[in-house]
Amino acid sequence: MIGVYDSGLGGLLELNKIKLDNPHTDILYLGDQDHAPYGNKTKAEIRQIFDQNLTFFHKYQVRQIILACNTLCSTIDFENYPNYNLFDLIKATAAGIDLPLNAGILVFATQSTINAGRYEQELAQKGYQNVKGVALPRLAEMIERFAEKEEIENYLFSLFRKIDYQPDAVILGCTHYPIVKDLFASYFQVPLYDSTDLDFRIAKSQEVGKIFIAMHNNEPIRRFIRRYVKEEVEFIAYEQESSFGIR
Repeated sequence: MIGVYDSGLGGLLELNKIKLDNPHTDILYLGDQDHAPYGNKTKAEIRQIFDQNLTFFHKYQVRQIILACNTLCSTIDFENYPNYNLFDLIKATAAGIDLPLNAGILVFATQSTINAGRYEQELAQKGYQNVKGVALPRLAEMIERFAEKEEIENYLFSLFRKIDYQPDAVILGCTHYPIVKDLFASYFQVPLYDSTDLDFRIAKSQEVGKIFIAMHNNEPIRRFIRRYVKEEVEFIAYEQESSFGIR
């Protein structure tokens, strides 16, 4: 079994890709909506939440975890968890950028991800210097509460109009953002990059693949899952553990 971990709905798009590519693999998905949104929290808060949730995966003996959350990937220190195989979404997304080195790249992400500057660092290692990060502090929260598309469009376009930068490409640096990818595409009309088509380097398995979901079980979420996850799922209880620091 492998784990997929996000603060809520966004990682479900990654989950669908993973399941399509690995139909025989059991997947445990944790959507930690009780602490969402992560992107407006401090580093200390995010790291404590991560350690707390790691005990959930530890309980199910899951050691390979895809961190389907850019905020997490920009905040935790991967080397502090040598007993886990943690997939770094930011590193993998940046590795997939294939543009002329003088291209202007606009990165949209949560405030925490922008503050960390991980995308700029990873892209600079590839030779890209013309990179601009812009935070969208409310977008993940709006998607989590199933805000009307008109509300989201008004929020985004009002921010987009203030950006004095003409990009050659845009990175959607939060797994929630591809849910409204069409709004980004309609405004910028340049290549869009996100994490929904990555190679997650999962070992092939002969197990009978099942999907277990640990998140709120209500009708809006079930509708979302039916739309984006093309497999049957089983909801399981997510009980937060009191102990931290399982490494």
